[in-house]
Amino acid sequence: MTEAPQAARGAPDDASHGPRAESSSRLPWWALAGVALAGVGVDQACKQIALARLDPARPVSLLGGLVRLELTRNPGAAFSMGEGVTVVFAVAAILALAAVVVFVVPRLTSRLQGVVVAVLMAGIAGNLVDRLVRPPRPFHGYVVDFIGLPHFAIVNVADIFITCAAVLIGVHLVFFAPPRRAEETPS
Repeated sequence: MTEAPQAARGAPDDASHGPRAESSSRLPWWALAGVALAGVGVDQACKQIALARLDPARPVSLLGGLVRLELTRNPGAAFSMGEGVTVVFAVAAILALAAVVVFVVPRLTSRLQGVVVAVLMAGIAGNLVDRLVRPPRPFHGYVVDFIGLPHFAIVNVADIFITCAAVLIGVHLVFFAPPRRAEETPS
């Protein structure tokens, strides 16, 4: 009797290359959602503390002036631009979150990628929550900013999440992503 080839017998090597092995290295959806929700919770808690404890007229200097705790209510985007189109930023955030969930999350291949994407989602959602629930009305609410950086802007925890995720994604793309072969690029 002849022996079947290893591939037909289901050798142990097959298990390490199949879909199950790929998915086991990914962050489970519930963990990704948990990290994102925890990030939104941290962002919102920090904003509530800033609203309760900081006086907009009296910034608090930290680290020898390197950072200021300076409460602002920002109805616009970065650097308070676009104050009259807050609804556009809210809709853009909803679309960005949907795009991440639909197009990015299914393509994640590692736990680290999942954590980075969850942090990005937390940042987007943290500022979206402000726009939806803060005065003057839903989709027109201000974003609470309170971390003043020298010669830059006043930001919040959600902004820091978005920036860190963007930097990590950029570093991954530049230094760690496998190069595309010529036959993979569209003509």
